Amino acid sequence: MSERINLPSGGWFEVREARAVTERQRRPIRYASANLAGLNGGAAFEAWDKVVDLASVAYITEWSYTTPPSVDALLDIDPADCDAIRAVIEPKMSELLPNFGPSGATDPKADTPV
Repeated sequence: MSERINLPSGGWFEVREARAVTERQRRPIRYASANLAGLNGGAAFEAWDKVVDLASVAYITEWSYTTPPSVDALLDIDPADCDAIRAVIEPKMSELLPNFGPSGATDPKADTPV
């Protein structure tokens, strides 16, 4: 099931539930997020943008833009729309990332027990 969200430009996008994101879509997000460790400054922002863009593409099922959702397409849309998409996607990202904290030891979604 998807949720339709309106964009500032008058367009819209639809977001799937985390359980509908495929493993093919999740893995690049995990790999990109692993690169965040130890980064700071511009490199950290660039790496974070990549993670959010990948997560956005994984979560978006459809949108009102004429091109299919992709990382490149996100870079070409209205900045206010991009910000609105990020505001919806960023809080959902933890659902796609492994839990390496103490609670990950008992979390059935955790990839590696602690």
